[in-house]
Amino acid sequence: MGGKSAFEGVNSQPPAAQQKNLEAFLQEQKDIPHSLPSSPDFAKLTNIGLLTNNSIPWAVVRPGNALQVSRLVVYLVANRIPFTVRSGGNNFFGKSQINNSVCIDLRSISFCEVNDGGKTARIGGGILFEKLIGDLQSKGYSAVTGMVPPIGFVGWSCYGGYGPFAWLHGLGHESILGAKVVDWRGHIIDADADLLKGIRGAGGGFGLLSGHVIFDESNTKNTVANICRETERQLLRDPAESLYMAPLFIVTPLGKAPFCQVMWLHEDQEQGKREIEKIAQLGPFVHTTVRNTTHLGAIDDFRDSFAMPGMIGNVGTISVLSLTEEVIDVIAHHVDIMPNEVGLGFAIHSTREAAQASCFPATERHFMLEFLGCVDSEEKVKRTDKWLKDFMEAIRGTNQASILPSTYVNLTAPGQNTLRGAYGPNYGFLSSLKKKYDPHGVFNTALPFVTLASEEELLFSKMIRI
Repeated sequence: MGGKSAFEGVNSQPPAAQQKNLEAFLQEQKDIPHSLPSSPDFAKLTNIGLLTNNSIPWAVVRPGNALQVSRLVVYLVANRIPFTVRSGGNNFFGKSQINNSVCIDLRSISFCEVNDGGKTARIGGGILFEKLIGDLQSKGYSAVTGMVPPIGFVGWSCYGGYGPFAWLHGLGHESILGAKVVDWRGHIIDADADLLKGIRGAGGGFGLLSGHVIFDESNTKNTVANICRETERQLLRDPAESLYMAPLFIVTPLGKAPFCQVMWLHEDQEQGKREIEKIAQLGPFVHTTVRNTTHLGAIDDFRDSFAMPGMIGNVGTISVLSLTEEVIDVIAHHVDIMPNEVGLGFAIHSTREAAQASCFPATERHFMLEFLGCVDSEEKVKRTDKWLKDFMEAIRGTNQASILPSTYVNLTAPGQNTLRGAYGPNYGFLSSLKKKYDPHGVFNTALPFVTLASEEELLFSKMIRI
């Protein structure tokens, strides 16, 4: 598939001429910053974090509002120039930038306006967790987010949005109340009910959307099993209870050890301390970084504890309805034999039932299992890939009644699932919405289509008229 768009095979100009004309156009747009491969900030702007991506776009453009985005889309579509959209930069598969294209970097559109007496907030399409939380916290509010500070809120939430608040307040996509979209014609539109349903779970494929407890590794297998059992028990508790628990088994520069991210989201701090002390008894205890903090402080702690260098490798997800003893045995075994390579890991995310007003398929109470096979050199990938693939196959070999067909789109590598498999009963709705809002495949470079759609499912047109 390779992320084809409607532009391929219909360019009226050779690439060199397109690139030259593009640069002339960008020079005329005095109010829209841009960076070319020869620019001093190009390498920084095209850094995508975890995985190496050797693709070099012709330019990175950084619009500051929806009108500027519209102007760019009109030019790019009219001149048959492919483009990608970057709302954060933590894309594991490097799909936010490709060769011979333009990357529309939305990170300058990062406003946050609190409305309706603090009940809602209007945010920019490129706002990152750390800025969103900081802006809201300064006004006495917070929002549902994940834990990695430099991730973009829009890209995270649109494709599901797992995180510490899912326990009490739902997944990220459930917090999306409205959206402004720049469509393939460059028109700025308000998302109607159907488009909003598509955005909640399938994101930008229709338009452009303006403390830890650490355990010793001396008895890893038993500790991992105990943590998994407690995680299952926590999901069955009263939804009003305020303890969030997210196991993370990872190899750090200090070695392999089970971590457990724990958050107590209630004003009764003494009760929180008692609950967290119980978790510390699940295995040989090393130390804790638990403290009374804020939402912003919590994600800063996470960044400081788990900052990793640029990495290469693979990732994947499997969602299960329950952490059965069969599943726990598989997890405990494969974490125990995890190669001692910095960057490898396995995490468990959990959420309760989700609302139906989205195309996100996993609305049941479930656990999302995250497999991290990232290392710091090509030489190590072959060995670590075998561990990751064996681990995932072993989970898939457990009781099929507990395994959901959908996977977390943000972490689903090309070839690991299909569009139909990922979206299940919403597949037909998603296909119809794509035909309605992107009839020429202008946004085929966006998730989920770039990683999940087949050649037959992608839409093409020989002529594009605006």
